[in-house]
Amino acid sequence: MREREKLRSQRLQQEAEKAFRESGLRLDPEKRAAFEARYVQERAKLEHNMHQELEAKRQKETSALVDRLKKEFQSDEPKATASSTVSPKPGD
Repeated sequence: MREREKLRSQRLQQEAEKAFRESGLRLDPEKRAAFEARYVQERAKLEHNMHQELEAKRQKETSALVDRLKKEFQSDEPKATASSTVSPKPGD
């Protein structure tokens, strides 16, 4: 797990460096470090918000899926319960 987090951190740092290069800014090392740190911070907020939105959408769609399946399988339920209520006679 630590290795995965380390790789994620390295990847994010590389993306921050790339964002700085693509920005075209010319900053001293201190301000460049601040830019990259802010990028990482804002990126974490962005990913957190996206994760929350995705989770909310997943819950909504999962609920709709369960409702659809419930309706679909309720129509089959009487057949299943009728055959399952018949118990074999002892000795058969």
